[in-house]
Amino acid sequence: MSATALLRLSALGDILLCEPVVRVLKEREPNRPLIFITKERFAEIPRGWPDVDHVLALPDPIDGRALAGLRAELARLGVDRRLDLHNTLRSRRLWPWGATRLPKHRLQKWLLVHGRALPAAWRGDPGPLWRRNLRLVGVTEPGTDLRPRLVVEGHVLRHGARRHVALVPGAGFATKSWPEACWREFLPLLLEQVPEPVLLLGGAAEHALGERLAALAPDRVRNCCGACSLSESARLLADARFVVSGDTGLLHMADAAGVPGAALFGSTVRELGFYPLGESLRVLEIPLSCRPCSHVGRTACPLGHLDCLRRIAPRDVLAACLAAEAAC
Repeated sequence: MSATALLRLSALGDILLCEPVVRVLKEREPNRPLIFITKERFAEIPRGWPDVDHVLALPDPIDGRALAGLRAELARLGVDRRLDLHNTLRSRRLWPWGATRLPKHRLQKWLLVHGRALPAAWRGDPGPLWRRNLRLVGVTEPGTDLRPRLVVEGHVLRHGARRHVALVPGAGFATKSWPEACWREFLPLLLEQVPEPVLLLGGAAEHALGERLAALAPDRVRNCCGACSLSESARLLADARFVVSGDTGLLHMADAAGVPGAALFGSTVRELGFYPLGESLRVLEIPLSCRPCSHVGRTACPLGHLDCLRRIAPRDVLAACLAAEAAC
């Protein structure tokens, strides 16, 4: 039987924003097998989507042997339709021809980062990534029912239990991470206002930061960074009273589940396509002429001050969380 393959290798947030495409394709052709290709460390997410029939996971880094094995497996599965939602040199090595590719709008991104003096109309706004993904399969005006959902092991997770407060202190890039000094100032303010326990969520790279922050109030704050799978993190986020996070994959999980809270944006901006989907999260950002300094993030502020995040006041973050919660 002929099959369709979708490729999105990384990162977590980008993969989450592919979920509507999977839904649309399976609804159109329920009997056509659907294959999702990604990196092994993210494969847990599409494996939990009921509309995906096979997940093919690649190692990181991806070598020629892995690509050759993947080509052979795709041929065995009868893939005759290819959707490249990544569109990089690596994905083109897998499918040099015959694939429908997601436009990357590289010129618009470059102008947005480097051409701030240009009129806004010259830069172009390709729209949020989830809508761009859907345009690739012919959905030009998606309704709210096609917004990405948080689906874990076949279940759609929604905000509800409110058992704890979730904080995401790290991110893949320093220019997306609220400085540690800000978290240290924020935590006492938070603990004065809420009776629930506080969970720190993130990957192994944030474990040491989580330990330092949890040590400020060990009876109230639990460090879960590096201790939870992606599915476990998703459930903890959905059960949170509210969340505070930078522009990370876990933020997009919380957003898809409708969790209220505060989204802290530093080096990235709305036009890059990763702003929250709905109204549950309040975005806090400082309007600086140096933003954005990158379309993905940087390991350090190129100007050395990180004012885009450092100037977001902890009291304003707490007020945004409580206001977002009250509005839900």
